[in-house]
Amino acid sequence: MKRRTAIVLLTGLMVVSFAVTTATLVRASNQWYCWHWPGPSVGFGSAASGYWSNILNSEANQWSSGTCMNLGGGSDITGDADFYGGTGWLGLARILESGPDCTIVRAEALMNQSYLDGPSYDETDDRHVACQEIGHTIGLDHRKGPNSQTCMNDQFLGFPDFDQHDADTVAAITPGCGGGGGGCANGGENGRKKCTDGIDNDGDGCTDGADPDCQ
Repeated sequence: MKRRTAIVLLTGLMVVSFAVTTATLVRASNQWYCWHWPGPSVGFGSAASGYWSNILNSEANQWSSGTCMNLGGGSDITGDADFYGGTGWLGLARILESGPDCTIVRAEALMNQSYLDGPSYDETDDRHVACQEIGHTIGLDHRKGPNSQTCMNDQFLGFPDFDQHDADTVAAITPGCGGGGGGCANGGENGRKKCTDGIDNDGDGCTDGADPDCQ
């Protein structure tokens, strides 16, 4: 299988604006471009120690218990925390290696202690960032606005959990997850086509009839 390395990264919450992202394509859901794992069983391991290892493992377990993903022990996704300096980002997700059709082979989620260990951030904020970066590594992009009470919100801290929309998106983009198998959802609806994945694209519960994907 042909693989590529050092492909792409996605900045998480920003220190000042909480709104900057490297992803600019329009998707049918909050999928990060077309990235997805080839199946729901993905190894997760923490390279951090102490407090941050507990935070990362706890949030990985949350993704496992609340979605179709099984983030068991392994090294497909590595979570880590370190003093990365004044980078401007609280967390960063990187896809390090990929296979064909946007399948993720190896990724990492990084926590920047240079900010997060300071007095401006508490444990809830830390969990929000860890939850978000792990969410990125399993194929999710940001959610925006005060009504998106999910850790995938990159404008507001204080939500250490993902929501049902995030879980549904994971199921839609991951083969073997019931709604998965890839298909249109893995195309990311990047302007080339409409998807019919049944996902509420604008987060309003499909009440306005404006989402072509809602069925």
